[in-house]
Amino acid sequence: MSDKELLEGVEKLLQDTPIEAELEYDYEGNDVLLQWSIGSVYSLDEFEGYEEEDLKEETEGMIELDELYSLLSKVYKFVRRNHKRPVEEGYSKIDEGIYRIRIH
Repeated sequence: MSDKELLEGVEKLLQDTPIEAELEYDYEGNDVLLQWSIGSVYSLDEFEGYEEEDLKEETEGMIELDELYSLLSKVYKFVRRNHKRPVEEGYSKIDEGIYRIRIH
């Protein structure tokens, strides 16, 4: 799978989420870079006691923290499975909205 096809597959996984994906190139190799605004991530604890309809309205366009971690894991596994060369986690700061997957 080419890098472009890999990115397209990642973008499909991220569809309908506030997470953006792009390929980032540097002298050390290539990354699949995932980015999101930290304001687009919420914890269910923040909305304890909300009715389901109110929760939906308040969190529209956002992603729940556990869902974020699950999705990042799913994206990593997808890249590892579909990229022929070595894959590893790159320099990431999830609490700042950055997750990198290093592809060699």
